[in-house]
Amino acid sequence: LFESSTMEEIFVMSEESKARFVRRIMMKILLAQQQNYYHPAPGEEENNYIDKVITFTWATGGDSAAAGHGNLFNQSYTAIMENTVRSSFASLGVKFVAKNYGIGGYGSGPELALCQESVYGLDLDVLNWDFSMTERFDQHRAMLWGERAGTHPTKPILFMMDSGYTERWKQFKQLDTKGMSTILMDNVQFTKFRKHQIPDSSTIPNPDRHLPPSLRYYICNGEIEGVVECDDSLRNFLCDTEEGVLCKQNKFQTRDVCRTEVRHQTSWNPGWKDHLLRGRLLGYFMLDMVQEALVELEKMVNKGMSDDYAIHTEYQRVLDQLSGMEQADASIFLNSPPFTQLWETNRDTLDSVNPLTVFRKHSLCHTALIPSETRYDGILTENYQRGSHKDYEKGINKALLATPEDGVLPLAYDSNDRQQCDALEIDHKDFFYVREGDGWLSTMVPNPVEEWAYGRGEPREGIIMVCLKICPLGRCPEESVGFGYIKRNRGKLFITVNDQPVKMINKLEGCHFLAGDHGLRWGPGIEDSGRYQLKFRVEDPGTGHWMKISSIIIF
Repeated sequence: LFESSTMEEIFVMSEESKARFVRRIMMKILLAQQQNYYHPAPGEEENNYIDKVITFTWATGGDSAAAGHGNLFNQSYTAIMENTVRSSFASLGVKFVAKNYGIGGYGSGPELALCQESVYGLDLDVLNWDFSMTERFDQHRAMLWGERAGTHPTKPILFMMDSGYTERWKQFKQLDTKGMSTILMDNVQFTKFRKHQIPDSSTIPNPDRHLPPSLRYYICNGEIEGVVECDDSLRNFLCDTEEGVLCKQNKFQTRDVCRTEVRHQTSWNPGWKDHLLRGRLLGYFMLDMVQEALVELEKMVNKGMSDDYAIHTEYQRVLDQLSGMEQADASIFLNSPPFTQLWETNRDTLDSVNPLTVFRKHSLCHTALIPSETRYDGILTENYQRGSHKDYEKGINKALLATPEDGVLPLAYDSNDRQQCDALEIDHKDFFYVREGDGWLSTMVPNPVEEWAYGRGEPREGIIMVCLKICPLGRCPEESVGFGYIKRNRGKLFITVNDQPVKMINKLEGCHFLAGDHGLRWGPGIEDSGRYQLKFRVEDPGTGHWMKISSIIIF
């Protein structure tokens, strides 16, 4: 199943991208080995050296398919990949960390593209784009995602789960001419591989006896999981077939862990066998790259040294050489113009702000979204304690929320967004909650911990974007208040920035730039600090209207 010719068809990359990926792994191995061979030089203080864990971090961003909806969270392909490669990386002194931060119903931009640091974290080696379901007909957002990744502090390798025939990939791979590494897991080739290599359970007598569980009822009557492409947009163009009923019945495996109802077990969300195969393929691809890294290190590191300090010095020499190559690639990116031509939706807004600002200017994101590093690490909530998807400050259940006496914009969640079984998906669309009758609610962006974690000491333009919580299928309840209440001057939504009223909004898809008397730029912030106090109020007595904000982004 995993022969080299198959892997080369499924995983597509240029020689330049491959070399950069291998180089990243080489650097991690060298950093880990330095831990073993370092001893203070004569006269050097031993406490100058701090032992630390060397990590290689993969983060998956994507839609419900990537998030693993309908499956146990540890059945997602990201978890399977981590399980596949973890021990091999550990043998080299490197801790492999794979984070599945997919969010059902979300596309890659503009919100998530502009919130990469807050959502996916500050230490990334690979950032994986897997939004091909929610962005089936959209070609432009992926380029914003890729360009923003180039501004990330660790400039991660870019993966894409998509078809090699899309305009999206054709443009995305051009980033490797800008010093970045782009790698495609080709869904078309992956589908061919599955249909040609996996036994069809409908053609095998007694598949329960002759096929292992991971292959049994994976292909039914020639179709993967008994699902075919269709014209039904409500099913994301993937429908069950009558001939694939056995595949459908055996698609998900959650009953042994979850005794309650499990949502999202639909035709368009892949089952556990599909995640298992994709995760194993990704794992074996990663191990191939590790092997290449070891071969290259064998060529670069001088041999014959027995003294630990000399070995450490030699490793440092090679590491410095590789770091210089990384820095050269980073300079290529920063000196290249952003590719913005594909972005046509709300193009007037993009041009009024300046495409260079949106695609390249550092942004700081104050987000309620889960999963996100800013929530798990207590950066948003200012308690700064390392947590996880099982241990973080959740905010207030919206059903139990009283009027905030302190006038602070509350962080809230909808309990209906969470399933009873806690072994399932971890993505939740939490929000900052503005209700009619609660009066003015304020927040300072960035807060002190956000400034410490994500600030770069650069002056801000004072451009502010607010993104609202996405409604299912784009249909929000009647009680929901959008920015149209400002634009139409209907007097129901009021916003101020540093006590100056917002008079107008400029829409960029699901997010909105705030404009005042002096346009889109609100100046350098309170006392030139780059910090902005935003206040919100919904005023429509007796209606129960509300606004749910997912992110506030500052440029």
